[in-house]
Amino acid sequence: MTSDYQVLMDAKKVRLEKLLRILIWIIPVIVTITIALCWVYYPERYDFFQEFISALGSRLSQEGYNNTISSIIFTVGFSIVGLNTLIIAIIYFIFPTLDFNIAKGAFSILLTIGAVGIAIPGINTTLHIIHGTGAFVFILGFTFFNFYAQIYRFVTKHRPKRPQRTWGFYADVIMTGLVFGAFLIFILFYVLERVASGNVPIYLAELGQKLLLIIDFTAIYFLDVDDM
Repeated sequence: MTSDYQVLMDAKKVRLEKLLRILIWIIPVIVTITIALCWVYYPERYDFFQEFISALGSRLSQEGYNNTISSIIFTVGFSIVGLNTLIIAIIYFIFPTLDFNIAKGAFSILLTIGAVGIAIPGINTTLHIIHGTGAFVFILGFTFFNFYAQIYRFVTKHRPKRPQRTWGFYADVIMTGLVFGAFLIFILFYVLERVASGNVPIYLAELGQKLLLIIDFTAIYFLDVDDM
């Protein structure tokens, strides 16, 4: 018979999982609002197909116009994302009853570091290396957080009883594969564009970045309470 203590612990775990899912679900909301506001205050026409999202947060626009308002919004928005993911990491670290809490906490820290790096303007500044590194760390952290949240519990051999593989499992596998695939495609496009020194006929990296963002945000809403 399940003890009253165990019932209380299970109920507490479910409450924590619901809280974590809410905190993770609001990340796309914060980022989308941030980008939309930056777009509104951007002092020139933002070319979706030929500019990185980072351009919206730069101190100067591509044509050299002052972009202070948009830059401040960009910094504040991604700083809030960093604070949010830090709270997520802390919750994972202090509650060992959560599944794979150490790994998820560690990847949440990567999300925090990445968000802080992204918050630093990356175009037309000497800090572009920090910004670019932050962006890479952020997508890397999310890619592996998604893997642990979605399917690791199904594929690991270190658990005595693996959950039943229902249609949800295969949906998770597909979404995780898309996240990994989008990550690799973006890296490939970015490298190709840099190697080609601007001679690539289409803006592969810029388009790849948007594709990656859309897939990552979609994957976030595939996370169930049990995935937390």
